[in-house]
Amino acid sequence: MDFTLCIKRSLILLLLSAFLVGCSSNQSKQIPPNLTGYILEVEDNKLLVAEHISFEEYNQIKNIPNVKLIEEGKLNLLYITYTDVKNLKKGNEIEIWVEYGEVGTSYPGSAIANRVEIIE
Repeated sequence: MDFTLCIKRSLILLLLSAFLVGCSSNQSKQIPPNLTGYILEVEDNKLLVAEHISFEEYNQIKNIPNVKLIEEGKLNLLYITYTDVKNLKKGNEIEIWVEYGEVGTSYPGSAIANRVEIIE
């Protein structure tokens, strides 16, 4: 009888663990992005992104050299390090999930992304 009770408890714990793992993986897919913005430059594994601008504002600045935009300091610019930039290009509006949710306070700011998606 003790052996049967032990097996039942083990089975209940196993099912509960599987349920909790399944719930936590669904929640991680539903976490909203930390940042959104337009790509101004793609270089190696680094993106220069302008945050908090509209498509119209992007069109006004897209041909201004990045150095000048940085010197002016009027935009919220971020350097994003990301390993998979092959499908990303200048002008894409993107959502960014920042590793650890941290953005460096330098100008331009900097962060490491663990996920980037193009907004269609």
